[in-house]
Amino acid sequence: MLRQLIEAGAIGRRKLVLSLALATCVMGLAAFLNMAREDDPAIEYSTVSIQVPLPGVSPEDADRLLVRPLEVQLRDLDGLKHMNATGREGFADVELEFEPAVDKARALAEVRAKANLARGRFPLDAEEPVIESANSAQSPVLGLVLWGPVPPRELYLARTLLKSRLERTPGVLDVRPWDDTEEVLEVTLDPRRLEALGVTAGEIGDAIGRNNQLVPAGVIRSGGGQFTAKVPGVVERPEDVGRLIVRRNGDRIVTLADLGEVRRTFKDPTHIRRYNGQPAVFIEVAKSSGADTIRTAAAIRAAVVEQRARWPAGVGVDYTFDESEFIAGKLGVLERFPCAVNREGFPNQ
Repeated sequence: MLRQLIEAGAIGRRKLVLSLALATCVMGLAAFLNMAREDDPAIEYSTVSIQVPLPGVSPEDADRLLVRPLEVQLRDLDGLKHMNATGREGFADVELEFEPAVDKARALAEVRAKANLARGRFPLDAEEPVIESANSAQSPVLGLVLWGPVPPRELYLARTLLKSRLERTPGVLDVRPWDDTEEVLEVTLDPRRLEALGVTAGEIGDAIGRNNQLVPAGVIRSGGGQFTAKVPGVVERPEDVGRLIVRRNGDRIVTLADLGEVRRTFKDPTHIRRYNGQPAVFIEVAKSSGADTIRTAAAIRAAVVEQRARWPAGVGVDYTFDESEFIAGKLGVLERFPCAVNREGFPNQ
């Protein structure tokens, strides 16, 4: 009886029923087209890692000089579940695991504060601690390789331009180049000039150290507030280094350019990477949490096409992997087959 009444009511109001069905289909299609397409959900892990580099330190000394000051400061953190610390060759590594209920942002802020307190007991040569919190969204979704028979400086220029452009691409969280290329200013001294002018290596080091720094000049207060003042003295161009004064002899001024040649160069690489037999630079791109992988990958490819016109001649680009292709394949299978798919993107039997 109830079923007959429902059917009669639906038939009597068939225009309303058809309108609701059409609206439901349209909203469902819009939701499907606009939903974020991801392979794995973004999972926040309750872990924080701390690495403190100290070049040349042995594992035993790293434990004594780096690990112990960190342990003293970190052991009373709220919600800390486990702490594993290891002294390694050249650095110390500390892994912190918190209770799942702990606020991740607050815990990370406390870890940074405690690590800054521990820095006061580190050796002077210790570098700044690297503090990171892991989550699944940091996994790369696209890999690129820049390669070609070109000098290292041209690859470095292309990589720098592309990295700067990709960091402004919507949906991109991080751009991580796989190379240790670091540009430096190199001063090649002429021993004959040093001997003729009586300049020692210590004087040159003191001159560079005194000038290549940012000097705080205090705080300026006014009726509208206050702000800090700084006197910049950081070297930016080779000409700046060449004009540094090493010695004054009355009216005679000896600059660094009088003692040698200043030029741009790169530090000696610790790894050599090649692609198709040519020098190469590999880049990994990670997307933001909740961003659509397919749209983000398409935006990255469009940015690469845009940037290629600015690269030096001879620099090519290839893609080593693209997570969006795998996701698009699985979605295509799901649209054709009303069943679950396996990891390879094929329907389960």
